[in-house]
Amino acid sequence: MDALLGADVWLFNLINQKLAHPLLDELLPNITDLHKISWVVYGLLPAILIFLFWKFKINAIKIILSLSVLIAITDNFNHRVLEPTFERQRPPLYIENTVLRTHAHSGHSFPSNHSINSFAAMSFLSFFVGARPLLLLIAFLIGYSRIYVGVHHPLDVGVGAILGLAFSYLIFWLYQKLFVNRKTKNI
Repeated sequence: MDALLGADVWLFNLINQKLAHPLLDELLPNITDLHKISWVVYGLLPAILIFLFWKFKINAIKIILSLSVLIAITDNFNHRVLEPTFERQRPPLYIENTVLRTHAHSGHSFPSNHSINSFAAMSFLSFFVGARPLLLLIAFLIGYSRIYVGVHHPLDVGVGAILGLAFSYLIFWLYQKLFVNRKTKNI
């Protein structure tokens, strides 16, 4: 376990300090908090909703409901069960020379809520709209940004990604069982 945690700190230092670049210093703090950018909230998200209703008609409600349930599960399970169980400190609290490129975060670090939620949402949406590589790239960039800005370890992000993917497959399986016509397999 010590070797794994040592490798985690080494990789954190590599990403947070040695792979730093002024362009990334401008870009990644914005990616880490996409949900706080007004054009994302008031432009991109409504455009996604309009697209879902245009493409899937009434089934869009089922997709959005399922996605909402998925995020509620991943966010609450992670925040209320996993983080309090592991109680891992965030990097700035014990790793010297951590470059904090965003505001200081409170709470525990393992696993990353941003990572579990973004991988869950992007993976789930990819079952319907395609573009899986692009959507998973967005989730990866969000996870990577959490390390780069100094608020999560690579292991926090990696485990969050795996859990997010697992939950998305589970909710998609439930979606198919509940909402898909078994004869025609229409979504």
